[in-house]
Amino acid sequence: MAITGEAEIVLTSYGNDSSFVSYDDWEYAVAADSLFNPVIGDIDHDGSEEIVAATLGGYLYVWNLNGEMKSGWPREVAQILGCPPILGDIDGDGFLEIVLVGENQIYAYNYTGSLVSNFPVRLSRSTNMGLIVSTPVLGDLDGDGLVDIIFGGPQGNLYAYRYDGNPVNGFPLPSGFPIYDSPTVVDLDNDGDLEVCVRSYADGFITFWDLAVAFTEEDLSWSTFGQNPQNSFLFPDSLLSPIVVGQFLPTSSVYNYPNPAGEETKIRYYLNQPAEVNIKIFDLTGELVFEHAEQGQVSDNDYLLDCSKFAPGVYLCRVGAQSGSLKEHTIFKMAIVR
Repeated sequence: MAITGEAEIVLTSYGNDSSFVSYDDWEYAVAADSLFNPVIGDIDHDGSEEIVAATLGGYLYVWNLNGEMKSGWPREVAQILGCPPILGDIDGDGFLEIVLVGENQIYAYNYTGSLVSNFPVRLSRSTNMGLIVSTPVLGDLDGDGLVDIIFGGPQGNLYAYRYDGNPVNGFPLPSGFPIYDSPTVVDLDNDGDLEVCVRSYADGFITFWDLAVAFTEEDLSWSTFGQNPQNSFLFPDSLLSPIVVGQFLPTSSVYNYPNPAGEETKIRYYLNQPAEVNIKIFDLTGELVFEHAEQGQVSDNDYLLDCSKFAPGVYLCRVGAQSGSLKEHTIFKMAIVR
């Protein structure tokens, strides 16, 4: 259950081998999968809330309040997920990201359905840390003005990761017990500093870490399970930040991944305003071999390119964007291998 900003209830239920999301006069069925608790927030900053829900089987859905699936969704995130998603502006651009954890990995998506740069993050490349069931929370643990992703692991560590996919300095912290519950970010002793606490599932004892970082308003954006003590699972509009307007089409934001590519690759670009986008691919003789046009949104955008009909080799990819009289383009090299 989650509660919208108008104090209306969004429900998930299960029956007849399907899970359901229900709100107002509509219902959406997810066949043969279990839904976690939905979360609610204005992820695209359009003045209206969206409903976000994930399934145990690894799918992520986003609807508007009329029950319509938002463009770019659903997404297949992973083979299995262990807890519901959360919402928060982890990169400071004014838009809410969707953050969730799975088996040994952290995922972060923007409202268009694209992965945030540098995500997913693998916790360990040498060993599998197992399925994470500790729902993340957010708090600025390093004082850089951006919230960090905080959660516990079944091996007993408290993890914290930055918006760029790197661990916060000094983390992970050992707890001495497996962590299955959500941490809480709080100023427990009213000293102006931030504390993180987590409960032991086995004996109920609570461990606190007192960090030498100032406790700020941003630490309240999603600081405990369910966003607040009432477990509304709602990101309040009052905590939304203004949209940050940067360069129209930053050169550093335009690339493809993976590169070199095999059967497919994603062409990524960032826009600071909606624009008509044209993607052209040339071989090294200058011959145009592919062209695609689409409407780009404010955020990171991904276009999935089918490379199966391309001969192995090096190509030039030109991404151009136009919004009114504003026009920019960037060219980069991409390789295709078999």
